[in-house]
Amino acid sequence: MSKASMTPGELYINRDRDFKTGEWGPYVKIGIVRKDRKSKDRASEHQTGNPREVVLLHTFISPMVDRLETLLHNIYSVRRVSGEWFEMSEEFVDGILIPKIDELIIEQKLEVVNFIAKGENSKLESNGKSKDTTLEDMKLYNIYSNLSINRQVLEAEIEIIRADLIKSMGSSGGIDGILQLQQKRNEGIFNQKLFAEKEPELFSKYIEIRPEEISDVKGNLTVKNISKLSKINENLDKKFKVSSTAVKEVKFEQGSKDLSGRDENQKNLHQTYLEKLGEWFVINHSMECMVADFANRIGEYESLGEIVTWKRRRKVTPENEKFNSSSFKRDHPDLFERYKSEPKFSVSVIVSKMRSYPF
Repeated sequence: MSKASMTPGELYINRDRDFKTGEWGPYVKIGIVRKDRKSKDRASEHQTGNPREVVLLHTFISPMVDRLETLLHNIYSVRRVSGEWFEMSEEFVDGILIPKIDELIIEQKLEVVNFIAKGENSKLESNGKSKDTTLEDMKLYNIYSNLSINRQVLEAEIEIIRADLIKSMGSSGGIDGILQLQQKRNEGIFNQKLFAEKEPELFSKYIEIRPEEISDVKGNLTVKNISKLSKINENLDKKFKVSSTAVKEVKFEQGSKDLSGRDENQKNLHQTYLEKLGEWFVINHSMECMVADFANRIGEYESLGEIVTWKRRRKVTPENEKFNSSSFKRDHPDLFERYKSEPKFSVSVIVSKMRSYPF
């Protein structure tokens, strides 16, 4: 989840209804507005060009509204039919969705303190000292470790399902509503070393002296000694490694072929894929919250016993020579192209994060 997830705002739930009959539609929209924007204004924007009345049903104030929206969209992705629209009955909204939103917001109000502290502590250079762990620190670490195990298992299961979907599409260009192929052309890379050898005089004209640079404080917080999947479940790890190569077997040319229809097995695989992906997002969110908690606990220290390290330093880059490739490309575009490697073609396999088909 991005840094933008720290932005406060309002989450809203809309439903549409027929202007003439007053009949409510089966879909709700789960969206957000940030900072000073209002959900009712956003609903008015959705109304433009819409032949059905868009009605604002509920609003919720969240201290981390992007994070809340991302979680909900992924928890309920099995019910997503298009964009931010989900198939949810009134009973589901009142009995399941709203209680979940209330629960997550209560958690956020506690968690935001740690995220703010993490942001402030990330600007501090660590003091090189270790802070002793407490019983509470170890309890948090044990919970984090167990979640890490569950996350690795889910990641493997998700990849195995993705591989099964790839195999099931055969030689087609994807599966309608479930899986699509995206062709990519990766531009060649400028071979600076070869250019310097062949055109040393011209190369030297684009050498610049870069002054010494001192970066901002940087460093990643690391939770140590987490078991790997190969130790947790050896058989699952083997299946995962085999499955991760499935996309490499898809040829670039296949991406221009027509989609195939979907069968019941593929729809079931897709449903399970989305359910497990939703579980993964919940676990990953919990782990991110725990990392923020560790960051708050560690403060200016460099480590928390043997369980957490957070080395934060300013990187000093001494004065150095650097080839200005941007200026060279601007002045000599043809020559720049001549020393580029051949472009590479690849294909990405994208599993849809919504179910916009009958099931």
